[in-house]
Amino acid sequence: VWNTGDLSDVLTTDHAIGLLKTGVDSGKAFYLAVGYHKPHLPWIAKQEFFDLYPVDNISVAKVKTLDASIPAIAFNDNDSESPWEPLDDHSARIARRAYYAATSGMDHEIGRLLDALDASGVADNTAILLHS
Repeated sequence: VWNTGDLSDVLTTDHAIGLLKTGVDSGKAFYLAVGYHKPHLPWIAKQEFFDLYPVDNISVAKVKTLDASIPAIAFNDNDSESPWEPLDDHSARIARRAYYAATSGMDHEIGRLLDALDASGVADNTAILLHS
């Protein structure tokens, strides 16, 4: 089941908010780098983010297989035993839904961190770099 298990990005945000408070309270300039794992596999998210994406509303790819000339090393982590054999439509919808839920969960965590930054009083004196 993809919607249970480790939600380490939630813990990352909690810790980052604590570090933000420590930095602000120090009264000195500080640097805070926060790294998130999602939306990479495994696609784990809270149920509320899965609920945003009903399975029946998820589209499937028009092109369902990859070009055979692409080397296998390019497909380290995927949902298919072979990237050259298509997933059935139901499995593809389930996989996309999980990816969307994990992405929404990560977006929520970034939002929590930005809300904490706004509440800290230093947002107007802060540079933010988002790298994906």
